Amino acid sequence: MSPKKRLNKGDSYKSSGKKVSASAKKKIFKVKKEPAKCWFL
Repeated sequence: MSPKKRLNKGDSYKSSGKKVSASAKKKIFKVKKEPAKCWFL
C-alpha cells in the first residue's frame, strides 16, 4: 500500500486510509456520477 505513490493519480482519499471515512465518502459520492474508475482502482 503506497498512498503517497497513489496520490499521483489523484487518490486523495487514499492518502489517509482512515480519512477515507469522511473525505473519501464525499469524493466517491460525487465521483459516482462521473466515470472515475481510476478512483476506486
